[in-house]
Order: sequence, then C-alpha cells, then structure tokens
Amino acid sequence: MAGKLTYQQAGVDTRKAAALVGDIGTHVRRTQQTRRLWGAFGLFAACYDLSGYKEPVMMTGCDGVGTKLELLLEHDLLETAGKDLVAMSVNDILTTGGDPLLFLDYIGIAALHEEKITRLISGMADHLEACDCILAGGETAEMPG
Repeated sequence: MAGKLTYQQAGVDTRKAAALVGDIGTHVRRTQQTRRLWGAFGLFAACYDLSGYKEPVMMTGCDGVGTKLELLLEHDLLETAGKDLVAMSVNDILTTGGDPLLFLDYIGIAALHEEKITRLISGMADHLEACDCILAGGETAEMPG
C-alpha cells in the first residue's frame, strides 16, 4: 500500500515504549500487595472482583494537579507530581465516603522520556501503595509534533 506511514516515521519510538511498559510494571506490582486485579498487567482493561464487598456501589473520580504542575516540573519534582495527582483523586473519593480501589493514569507527551515518566509513575505508586489503591492501568501516548 503506497503512502503507508510507520510509527517510527511518525516519530514514535516503539522500542522506548516497550521498555517503559516494563519499568511501569514494576511500580504497578507495588500497588497490588493486598488487593489484586484479575488478569495480567498490560491488558487493555482491568477487572476487579467485588465479591468481598457487601452490596458494592462503584464510585469514580478524576482530578488533576492543576497549575502547580508547572512549579513541580520547573523544580524537577516528578515524584511529588505523581503523589499529588493520586492525592487529588483519592481525596475526592474519600470525601464522598468511598474506598479508593483502582486508579488509571494518562500521560500524553511529545517524546518519551523514560526516566522522567518512570519517576512520575514511581511517585504515583508510592501514594497508591500508602492508600491501598491499585494502579489498574492507563495510557502513555507519544505524540510528536
């Protein structure tokens, strides 16, 4: 097929992406010490068995770090940014009487900086582990240009 564009030609480094998934997997496993997902890390969806709950009700929340992200990045506080991101979402669930159980992330970035993304995920995992909340999945998208 003429004109077919590859990921590499578009500026996406699939080898870096694969290496990053391995790094992230280490941090995901840290968040599954007392609670576990069904299935394996890296699937396109996460499943959790709610049979241990009496009359479970699902709650969701989504929040962000906001403008302080600029300061955290300026001062190279990536782990703190990760912890703060989790704290904002977990606190929203707690204030409504919920039990923070699963967390999903999304990182959209022009170029994959493995070390920086790994530090961000590490900070997220630190706080998720402290909250007994699972990093259930997410998306890291390299968007060049």
